[in-house]
Amino acid sequence: MKFLKIVWVIGFFFSISGILLAQDQDLNTKGIGGDKDNAKDRIIRKSAFEKNFISNTEDYLFAKSDTSPVPIGIIIQDGFIENMSNYLAFRLSFVNDNERFSIDSDPTITKIYPNGNSVLKLNLNYRFLSIGFSFIPKFISGNDDNLVKGKTTGLGFSTGFNFTHWVQDLSYTRTTGYYLDNTADFDPNWNEGDPYIQFPNLHYRSFQGITGYNFNQHFSTKALFTGTERQLKSAGTFLPTLLYRYYIMDNRETPSPTISTQKSKNFEIIANAGYYYTYVLNKQFYISAGASLGYGILFSKVTTRYIDEQIESKQNNGVFKWDGRGAIGYNGERFFSGFFVTAENRQFKQQNTSVINADWRVYTQVHVGYRLFAPKKLRKTVDAIPILN
Repeated sequence: MKFLKIVWVIGFFFSISGILLAQDQDLNTKGIGGDKDNAKDRIIRKSAFEKNFISNTEDYLFAKSDTSPVPIGIIIQDGFIENMSNYLAFRLSFVNDNERFSIDSDPTITKIYPNGNSVLKLNLNYRFLSIGFSFIPKFISGNDDNLVKGKTTGLGFSTGFNFTHWVQDLSYTRTTGYYLDNTADFDPNWNEGDPYIQFPNLHYRSFQGITGYNFNQHFSTKALFTGTERQLKSAGTFLPTLLYRYYIMDNRETPSPTISTQKSKNFEIIANAGYYYTYVLNKQFYISAGASLGYGILFSKVTTRYIDEQIESKQNNGVFKWDGRGAIGYNGERFFSGFFVTAENRQFKQQNTSVINADWRVYTQVHVGYRLFAPKKLRKTVDAIPILN
């Protein structure tokens, strides 16, 4: 990139030098044999040309071009944050996590996992808005062993609205195809390398929202999650959130005399209280950590399908959740990257039973991003909406 800039500057310099030289030669040529007044007029015209040229060149070089952004964002919040509102932030993330389930009905534990823990996410972020798409890439090792764990397909869409205080995230996820991770507990003849017990027609769909409030305006959630700001000074915040999720688990196998299938519809709402802190080094490097505790309620409706009948049951269960997060990264003017690690536990006891449903996992995320100058029409459109500024 620096090499291209150097070549552009050199070419620009020689082009301008050629223009000035041609203008000078033209004036000198026309001055031969002319009177002093005409020569004086030509000198005045030449001087005016140079003055206008220099003025126009300065306007071009110093941020009056739609294609040449100002090199620095807008410093806000008493110097704690740099707002990169003139840029589009593209972000590519690799996450070794996908939705999995565990049912503890003492002494038996059932672990149902998808064949594809690695998820690729693409995000486009501009100011307060974020749009994302995710899928399970089969070209990554561990996602393509279909003979052993069965075939899993999945994709997701997300959008977010991130303001100074309020944070809003909405997402949809769909996954098909799971396997029984602890097959050996159910089949004594199973050996490592043998195909697992598989559920190719097990479908999972989720609609999820998270609403949060950032109490400290000096702490930038955008710097951590979207790349539309830079945290310049260390800061922490109390960040309570409300999570609400509607998800469906549906085993679409055809029931038989020996096998029944189930479909569960679940609505979960959890209130969380958390604290997060970002330590900044040299305005570009950062270390961030935080944790939260939450409690809520899960409403479930389960339909058990037999070959000749269906039985429905409803449950209301209290849900306990906690999580801890850590991150380290680089956030420059154009390029940014980071590494996240998250530990999360969610569990509830089924009503009127001893069965405990648990979801315990530790996963990591690596992301890289780059900022490009936003188109002029986009900037003007957003600037024209008072409520967004």
